[in-house]
Amino acid sequence: MLVSRDAMRTFGWILALTLSMAGCQSAPEQITSKDVSDDFGEVLPNQEEITVESVQNKEMLHQRAQAEFRLGPAFAFDLFDPGRDPHTDVGILGGGKLQLETAKNIYMGLSVDWTDAVVEQNTSGLGEQIFAVKGYDRLSVLGTIDYDIPINDNPDGLILRLGMGVGMCFVDFNSAPNFSNDTIEDIYQIMFRPSIGLRYPVSEHLLLFSELTYDIVPERTMATQSDAAILGERSILSAGTVLFGVSYQW
Repeated sequence: MLVSRDAMRTFGWILALTLSMAGCQSAPEQITSKDVSDDFGEVLPNQEEITVESVQNKEMLHQRAQAEFRLGPAFAFDLFDPGRDPHTDVGILGGGKLQLETAKNIYMGLSVDWTDAVVEQNTSGLGEQIFAVKGYDRLSVLGTIDYDIPINDNPDGLILRLGMGVGMCFVDFNSAPNFSNDTIEDIYQIMFRPSIGLRYPVSEHLLLFSELTYDIVPERTMATQSDAAILGERSILSAGTVLFGVSYQW
């Protein structure tokens, strides 16, 4: 059977259009990760589709920074001897933190906090060093590292944050009346702060959070400015804190 030239030309156009459409509907582009071998030396296939989700899960789209402000009650206690009475009322901690995302979900930066605490009045006759003061203020400056763990796949969902801070604290004592003529020497001490918290993004740049921290301040003997040591058990300056705050991210 003879086929006209017009029919052949039409068939050619249909074939070319079909092939072009097939090319447009080809499989999504894939990225090949580093080769992984099994115990026998065979290279295992390790490919994934290039999508917004796969990129976001593994790489920073841009280097983010966070500035946060927080406030909460501080409870003086010895984590390693919970039954010991610190003879200190609930204090208030306030401060802030500035961090930069150095790797995916890993933030490093600087934290500055101020804690105000009032010491209970000595009515029991105990000879602990903390009764030499009416209260104290503690300034802490820490280098921090935090790791964010998304709780689910929702980019706007809750985030679990684990952190650690290491630095110095300065304790300014307010002397008790019987030490008014010979004030208590201020203390400079190393400090560690492990933390765990939850963060909730409310917008592209704003997060609300709550956090539990424990400030570990090694105990030291208190002394007067005339270098006379104060007798009695060492005071407890370590404290746990329940923090609430807001973080701005850009």
